[in-house]
Amino acid sequence: MKYEILVDNKSMEVKSIGAISYGLYDIVVKIGSDELIEPAKEFITFTLNYQIDSGKKINPGQSMTYGYWLVKFEKCNMHLEVWEYDLNATKFIKGADLALRYWEEQLYICEELDADFEPPTADKTVMLSKNILEEDGIIQGVRYFGEAQSSGWLLYRDEEDLDEEKERNLITLRLHELTAKKSDLVCFFGLPSGYRFIIEDDGYDAWCDENIVE
Repeated sequence: MKYEILVDNKSMEVKSIGAISYGLYDIVVKIGSDELIEPAKEFITFTLNYQIDSGKKINPGQSMTYGYWLVKFEKCNMHLEVWEYDLNATKFIKGADLALRYWEEQLYICEELDADFEPPTADKTVMLSKNILEEDGIIQGVRYFGEAQSSGWLLYRDEEDLDEEKERNLITLRLHELTAKKSDLVCFFGLPSGYRFIIEDDGYDAWCDENIVE
């Protein structure tokens, strides 16, 4: 029996049935709006197919990253219920709205540019000009080839921010710390190394910069 995915509009839950035929737990996702029904279905499909293909079963209490965001699975009756980090990544809360939205927003930009989808995890670091947090205006971003705990992303206002005498104004944050304050930036972070973006008053542009080398 192949598993199925059902939607309970009354409880706003999306859940699988039939995963037991693969020796797996069924999965239930609580969502906050109808627009997340399809993303929740895709999440469940991704999670079950990963287990079927890899032979690695997800058990109660285990966590995984779904692209950018961390989710956790807790047992609820015979299902695994999905929880996720809250906006500040300090505690787990029931549901997966953030994980689903981040995945969809980042994937949309990558597909629009025909770019590979390579989201860093939200615990990776980003270097940015301090004034990005202090005032509105143009924001530019470039993703280099990150190492260890770095996402590779560098954000700044203009080229002068990168002058040697202004480097003291560059700060390092975890990505989740930045996106909690500037949620409009998260959609770009799934772009792979070698990409740039610029956000201006009249919109944004993003492109691959072939001059960026590993």
